[in-house]
Amino acid sequence: MTTAATAQDDCSICSEPSEGGSSCGRCGYPYAGLPKVAVPPAAAPRPVPAPPTPPAAQEPQAYAQTPGPLPQAGSTTALSYGQSETTAAPLPQAGSVPVLPTNEPPAGEGVLPQAGRREKKLFEDAPPTPLPPPPTSPKNTVKRAAPREPLLPAGFEYLIKSALSITFLAGLAIAGILLVGWQMSSMSAKNAAPRLASRYLSALANTDYGSAYYMLSAQSQARCTMDDYRKMRGPGEWVWGNVKLLSTEKDAAELSYDWAAPGQQKQTVYLFAVRENDRWVISYNLNLLRAVEDAIRQSDPDLALLDSQEAVRVNPRDPMARAYLCEAANFRQLYDQARTECTAALKLASRYPSNLSEQSVEHLKTVLAGLDEGK
Repeated sequence: MTTAATAQDDCSICSEPSEGGSSCGRCGYPYAGLPKVAVPPAAAPRPVPAPPTPPAAQEPQAYAQTPGPLPQAGSTTALSYGQSETTAAPLPQAGSVPVLPTNEPPAGEGVLPQAGRREKKLFEDAPPTPLPPPPTSPKNTVKRAAPREPLLPAGFEYLIKSALSITFLAGLAIAGILLVGWQMSSMSAKNAAPRLASRYLSALANTDYGSAYYMLSAQSQARCTMDDYRKMRGPGEWVWGNVKLLSTEKDAAELSYDWAAPGQQKQTVYLFAVRENDRWVISYNLNLLRAVEDAIRQSDPDLALLDSQEAVRVNPRDPMARAYLCEAANFRQLYDQARTECTAALKLASRYPSNLSEQSVEHLKTVLAGLDEGK
C-alpha cells in the first residue's frame, strides 16, 4: 500500500479512522500534507501471580526429622513455607513434641560444637615456668648475733622484775595519796583561811575593790551592792599585818589582823571565813550593822529589827550581830525574842573574840536581867 490513506491510518485533526482515499472522510482534511506520527503499541497486561498453595496438613510424627547440616558461610539458602530461618528445616506442627537430636552433627568446616562439649585442642598450654629467685648479695645478708646466755637464772630474773613492778605501782599509789592529801590540806581551814585573809586585805589596801568584793560570800553580795561596798571603805590610806588564825571549824574559821592608819591608834579587827561550794570566802555584814545603828537613832524599830536579822543570817557566828538583834527586838518590844538573842550573844562572845567591848557585854547582861524580872 502506497497511498496516503495507508500511510496515515487516522486523521490528525479529528482522529477519525481512515477509510481510504486522499482526505478525511469526516473533516475533509487531506492526508497528503500531514506528518506521519508513530503510535506506540498498547502495553500488554501483567499476569497476576496465583497465591501460593499451602502445604497439606501433615500428621504429627513420633520423631522429628533429623536436622540437616548447617549452611556454609556465604551461601544463601532458600526458605520455604514452614521452615526456620536458621536451620532451614520444617517447623514442628501444632501438637507435636520436638525431640532434640542425639547424634552429633556431621563434622566439617563451619559446624558449631554442641553445648556442653569442649573442642579438643591440638596443642595444650604449657604450665608457667617459675621465675628464678633473685641472687643474694653479701651486702643484703643480715648476720644475726648468737643468743647470749642470761646473766641471772630465769626464775630469779622474774622475781626481780616482779619486785620492780610492784615497787613502781606502790610508788604511784603513794604519790596519788600524797597529792590528794595535799589538796585536802590546802583546802582545810588551817591553810586556806589565812591565805584568803591575806589576799582580801591586800586587795583592800590597794583599793582593788572589785577583787575584794569577789571574795565575799554569796549572802554578803546579795545584801550589799558593789557601790555600797565602796562607800563603806572610805578614803585614806591604811596598813594591815599580823594575820592570826583564832579558831577553826569544819567549814568556818575566825581570824584577826592589826589595822593602822595615819593619826589613829592601831586596832585589832576580826574576820570570819566560811567554805562555800568548795571555796573559802569572807562573811561581810558591816553594812547591815551600820544600818541597824542608823535605824535605832532614827527611832525605827521595824527597820532595825529587819537589818539585824539579815546581819545574823549573813554571819550567825558573829557576837556583834546577835547583840544588835537583841537590842532591836527589845526596842520593838518583842521581849521573848530579845531574851533569846541576848543569851545567844553572850554565849558567842565567850567563844568567838570580837569587837564587842566589855562595856557592851555588861550592857547585854543588864538587859537580860531586866527581861527576866519583867516575866
